[in-house]
Amino acid sequence: IADHLNYELLEPAHEIPKTLWSPTKVLADQRGNCFDYSNLLCSLLIGAGYDAYVASGYA
Repeated sequence: IADHLNYELLEPAHEIPKTLWSPTKVLADQRGNCFDYSNLLCSLLIGAGYDAYVASGYA
């Protein structure tokens, strides 16, 4: 995934994004932030038959 998409930094870096793009949109635009990457990877793993989830937050 990282080899085919351009990474965009979160602005501001300490806040979660107000919107999350669909995996289709991320692939079409070939760019995204860490949340977009996570969502796309999870969708690909589910499509491949894995039990995958996206978790976010602070420990």
